[in-house]
Amino acid sequence: DKKLLWKCSTCEQEWKTTGYSRFSGTGCPACSDGGGFKINNPAYCYLLKYQFSDGTIKYKQGISNNVQNRMWKLSFKVNKVFPTTKVTLIDQKYFDVGQDARDLENHFLNLTDIRWAPEQSFEGSTEMYAEGILEAWAVKVYE
Repeated sequence: DKKLLWKCSTCEQEWKTTGYSRFSGTGCPACSDGGGFKINNPAYCYLLKYQFSDGTIKYKQGISNNVQNRMWKLSFKVNKVFPTTKVTLIDQKYFDVGQDARDLENHFLNLTDIRWAPEQSFEGSTEMYAEGILEAWAVKVYE
């Protein structure tokens, strides 16, 4: 499960991923033809609101080259674990280069005091936040 540093032999891009992920076919995020986030392509850093069936509201921050597709996938995945959860896009910031979106995402991931972890995991659950993300987002994205 430990993330290791890898360097692409084609474009020399460096990235971190687990050994399992790398050897199961995950290629360079910058130049591989496979799916996943591309750091050299235009991208968004986004903020989503999750309203669970019990009324609980939490937030997810993330990055994607296609926010609408990512949102659809996340809604589908969370509803397998927590049926009838409503996922809403709150905001998104566009970047010409995906690495800039990743850098912003890393800023938020380091805000451990406002992170939230659900009792059951689902895709995207490691990037969930309590209400404090709203102010942090406003300050960092619109500074």
